[in-house]
Amino acid sequence: MTPLLHLDIPNDPDGLTAALDAAEGFLQGWAVEAGDAAQVMIILDEVGSNIIRSAWPGGGAHLFQMELRMEAAAAGLELHLVALDDGVAFDPTGSGPPDLDLDLDSREPGGLGLFMVGEMSDTMAYSRVGGQNRLHVTKRLHLAA
Repeated sequence: MTPLLHLDIPNDPDGLTAALDAAEGFLQGWAVEAGDAAQVMIILDEVGSNIIRSAWPGGGAHLFQMELRMEAAAAGLELHLVALDDGVAFDPTGSGPPDLDLDLDSREPGGLGLFMVGEMSDTMAYSRVGGQNRLHVTKRLHLAA
C-alpha cells in the first residue's frame, strides 16, 4: 500500500466527487475503522466544498490539490491531509465556533462545516505561502478489527 494519495481536483462538484471516491478507496486499502473513515470523508468533503465555493469568486476553471499521507502511529495510523489552492486568502482556523444555541434561521450562514472539521480532526493549521492557501489537517485513525 502506498502511504500517499495526491489528487488534482477541478473546482467543480464532479471533480470533488471523483476525488472523494479515490480517497475512499485509499482509506479502504488501509483498513481504517468505519467511523474514522466516515469522519475523514466528511472532512475532505467540507474542505473541498469550501475551496470550490469560495476560493475563486471571479469564477473560471481552476485546479486545487489534496494530498493524503498515512503514517504509523502508536495506536494505529495518523492521516495528514494537505489542501492547496491559489484562490483568495482564507484562514479557516481564524473564525470562532458558530453560535449553536441559535436556531438555524437566526444564525449567520457558513462556519458550521469548518467547525465540524476542527472537531473531527486532531490538528488543523493554515498558512499562506507563495500565493497559495495551505491547510494541514491531521487525524489519528484506528484500524478495523
